[in-house]
Amino acid sequence: MKKGCSILFVVLMFEAMMCASTHAVHVDFTYDQNERIVSAQYGNNVTIKYGYDADGNLMGRNATFPNIPPVIGSFTAEPSSGDAPLTVNFTCEAHDEDGRIVEYCFDFDGNGENDQCDDSTNTATYTYDDPGTYHPTCTVKDDDGESVTSEPREITVNEATPGWVDITETLDITHSTRQLYDRIHRCFFIQVTVENPGEEAIYGPVRLIITNPSIPVETGVGVGLEPDGYTEEGNPYFTIVPEEGALDPGEVLRNLRINFELQRRRLTYGIKVERLTAE
Repeated sequence: MKKGCSILFVVLMFEAMMCASTHAVHVDFTYDQNERIVSAQYGNNVTIKYGYDADGNLMGRNATFPNIPPVIGSFTAEPSSGDAPLTVNFTCEAHDEDGRIVEYCFDFDGNGENDQCDDSTNTATYTYDDPGTYHPTCTVKDDDGESVTSEPREITVNEATPGWVDITETLDITHSTRQLYDRIHRCFFIQVTVENPGEEAIYGPVRLIITNPSIPVETGVGVGLEPDGYTEEGNPYFTIVPEEGALDPGEVLRNLRINFELQRRRLTYGIKVERLTAE
């Protein structure tokens, strides 16, 4: 069926429905100088315009139907609470019954101003650095320019709890594949290299932990790092970035030597790096 024929069919069907309706329908007619109907507006919804030829014969009808606004099915935020800095993933599911969604906008802090808009992606990620309660929303716009805004979600960001945070996965760490033997100091040792591959500095204090060593660390050797203490699990740790220092982007801490007692057993161990969060 051609588009013009389909529109005419819809118009005729609509006129027939209005005539057959048992309910009162308010219709505003507009006439030309020859008292012919040129338009009919049914309530606030549909307007039908009529066209005539030079002889006054009805040539066709054109209907204008109202736009159906888009519908937001769901707007989710995960997680909805946690300590600062809190990274939240947003998803806005929406559809448009008589067209398509052309824009997704996110207002992360709920101040009424969109912080991020995209014409194809219905997801967003945002990090809340400051403690507080936020009410983010999602606004979608259809291809007729009509917008709908979701109900707000509540995000609760708590004060950061001071403590050691594992940052091992953010670093490039290499170390000896086997234990090395120091004949002069009569001990085993390993060498560790730590690099910051990121684009931001990592501020101290930062400590390197030897986890579950099969041989105890040796102290007082005179070369290498001395343990600065032991974790609650009893693992030795070594401060590699002091409290006022930083591991800059691309910076490398090379050949960090850690000594172990000379014992007749194979050395096994793990390595973890932690940073103390600010109070």
